[in-house]
Amino acid sequence: MIALRFAIACAVLTSFPLSLQANNFEEKKAQYVERLELQIQELDKAKTCASDSKNMGELRKCRKANKMAMKELKSKLKEKYSKKQKPDDESKVNNADDSMSNNVSDELNEK
Repeated sequence: MIALRFAIACAVLTSFPLSLQANNFEEKKAQYVERLELQIQELDKAKTCASDSKNMGELRKCRKANKMAMKELKSKLKEKYSKKQKPDDESKVNNADDSMSNNVSDELNEK
């Protein structure tokens, strides 16, 4: 069963054209770098806040503010990138999955 799942995963991954894989890599890389930059900005704000704090109460406020800022950033980025999926790419994935599941079903029916 595990070997079958591995075979399906390999077939799906290799069924994409190399140009699509390369474009996907560049897009994912750009998204990752953007997320890192935004996180660094938030961490710099938290560092400044913590460095400027005079007592434990102010330090706690900095921690809470940073925690909320990171949570908001994560939800904004999740929303941004979840809506960015292209229907053309999605249809290719669905077609590859359908053809693989049909092939696997045929193989299992033969046995």
